[in-house]
Parts: sequence; C-alpha cells; structure tokens
Amino acid sequence: MVISLIVALLSILSVIYTIFPEKTDKTLKNRIDNVERALDGIKGLEKDLEFIKEDMIKTDLENKRILEEYKKMEGLEKVINDKKESLNLVLNYQPWYKRFLNYFFGFLLGIASSVIAGIMREKWKLNKSLKN
Repeated sequence: MVISLIVALLSILSVIYTIFPEKTDKTLKNRIDNVERALDGIKGLEKDLEFIKEDMIKTDLENKRILEEYKKMEGLEKVINDKKESLNLVLNYQPWYKRFLNYFFGFLLGIASSVIAGIMREKWKLNKSLKN
C-alpha cells in the first residue's frame, strides 16, 4: 500500500511536472516572442525615423535653395522694373512744344465744344418755346 501510494504520488508529480513546465515554457516563449516583435517594431520605427530625418534634411536644403533663388529673383525683378520704368520714360517722352500743342488744341476743343453745346441749347429752348 505504501508502495502504491508512492507510485501514485510519483505519477501525479510527473504529470504535474510535464504540464506546468510546458505552460511556463510556452508563456516564456510567448514573452520572448513578444519582446522580439516589440524590438523589431522599435527597430522599424527607428529606421522610419531615420528616413524622416533624411527627408527633413533634404527638404530643409531644398527650402534654402529655393529661398536663395527667390532672393536672386527679387534683385532681378528690381532691375527689370527699373529698366521698364526707364523704357517707359524714353518711349513716352515728348518734346515741350508737342506737349504744349496737345494742351493748346485740347483747350481749343473744349472751348469749341462748350460754344457748340451752348448754341444747341439755345436752339432747343427756342424750339421748345415756339411749340408752346
């Protein structure tokens, strides 16, 4: 009886020993796998951050280049505006006598149109009063 009790206890212990270590091994393996996956994810994030950093550096260099070109273009725009202004002055230049004649004829045309409008108004009033 004692022997059967010892054999039964040994068999129970062996069953328990075979069940529990597997579970602890599985959970330990799962933990290790989880840690490995997490480390892989962190490494992937690290690589992504490196790519983002490289892109940001490239973008910063590109922005600096564009800013330099813009500053060059601002200087060029000023030169172009100065040239346009001087060209307009040259093209629109009139001697003093032509300007005087333009103003003189404009003045005469204004007086003549005023006189003609006055005459037409008087005739219109005369016709209106004759009809009444």
